[in-house]
Amino acid sequence: MIFMNNPYSGFISEPKKLKKAEKNFVIALKKSLAKNYDFNEVTISSLCKLAKYSRPTFYAYYETVMDVLKQLENELMWEIYKHAPNLDKINMKSDEFKKELAAFMDYLESIKDRLKPILIDKIDQRFMLKWRNYIKYNFYDKYKHLPNYDFYLEVIASAITNGIRYFLKNSNPKNKKEYLNSVMDMYKLVLTKY
Repeated sequence: MIFMNNPYSGFISEPKKLKKAEKNFVIALKKSLAKNYDFNEVTISSLCKLAKYSRPTFYAYYETVMDVLKQLENELMWEIYKHAPNLDKINMKSDEFKKELAAFMDYLESIKDRLKPILIDKIDQRFMLKWRNYIKYNFYDKYKHLPNYDFYLEVIASAITNGIRYFLKNSNPKNKKEYLNSVMDMYKLVLTKY
């Protein structure tokens, strides 16, 4: 559901279809980041070498390495959006929410290697901002009546994104159930108050 007057709309959109060369540059960046290269160490030359394309081909699609990173972030954010629980349609006190949250956490664990360079080992602030704004977008309708609702939404979004980051950094089968129970407890204590 799209809330027409939601100030957090517009932060996620379906990524454009990429041409083969564009995809290969994104894949090259993923490989570079997966090798624990700092983003600032990635060069156009290194991407061209990994993607097996020339610099002129790179410049036909991108101006900078940052443009490739933005494409990667948008793709990842879109995937997360498609797998995330639909918060505006679920009773968040229900077992259904807990099941959807568990499925979402399973999905995040399945893409942990892709999240590692931008969320786990290092934090890509632009990606985190998009993710927090997506969460705010989902909670906006429930909390817009509160004074300082933007503060509440920031706290909720920060808690969720940092909680997920913590879970992914420290995940194992034992703590998953504990994490789910903690999320449900926090929701009951804090979010249902309003």
